[in-house]
Amino acid sequence: MDISQRFQRWYKEPIETLIAKDEHTAFAVLTLTLPILERYTRHKVQVSTRTLTAAFFDELVRMFPDLQNSTNARQFWDSYRNGLLHQATLNGDFAFVKDDSRMLWCWDGKFGVSAK
Repeated sequence: MDISQRFQRWYKEPIETLIAKDEHTAFAVLTLTLPILERYTRHKVQVSTRTLTAAFFDELVRMFPDLQNSTNARQFWDSYRNGLLHQATLNGDFAFVKDDSRMLWCWDGKFGVSAK
């Protein structure tokens, strides 16, 4: 089994099953996917240090343009990734929005993530 097949079986398929089964899985899905996103982004911009670099947050903005800038990307990351994984809650202002057209919103220092 190659790396692509393992990724499909270990991550993609289980996450899709969670999403399809219940619309209230947003926290669980974020908790699963943010570390994967971090690993992917670290590899893409070649961050091997413990501390995330400006290049990491710039790449997040490229992937999620609604973040608008690296300052927002850093605030989002601190709130969502660090809050969910280290405290099992979100830090700061947040919202879950039920809208299939966008995955992520950023406005006036607040962030929204689609529940779908």
